[in-house]
Amino acid sequence: MNLSGSLSYDLNRLSDCRNAWDITLRIRTEKLPHDDPVVASIYHNMGNLETARGNLQDSRNYFDKAISIWADGGDASASTLAFTYLCVGRMHMLQGNLTEAMNLTQLSEALFVRTMGADKGFMAL
Repeated sequence: MNLSGSLSYDLNRLSDCRNAWDITLRIRTEKLPHDDPVVASIYHNMGNLETARGNLQDSRNYFDKAISIWADGGDASASTLAFTYLCVGRMHMLQGNLTEAMNLTQLSEALFVRTMGADKGFMAL
């Protein structure tokens, strides 16, 4: 269901995406510990979906849940945390909070550089 939701998201079929990711969210939160990184990934996805739908407060709530799980994961989850920071930065940009958006972008970059190395590139879509 997560993959189906991702495909729908990429095709901008947000209602289909919502249906698939709601099921994914329900299964993961029922079957896995609340602090499992796989749960964090669906929170991250739901944050992106809510951003795309213009529900920025709901988006922030999902991103905050993902961040709290990944922040506890240390370097093992640093790249996913950095990616979530980029997405939260995009959410702030859409709200016109450009300073906060830039701060989160810089925080994301610092995490990527620290964990991957300054000689590596990264790209977010």
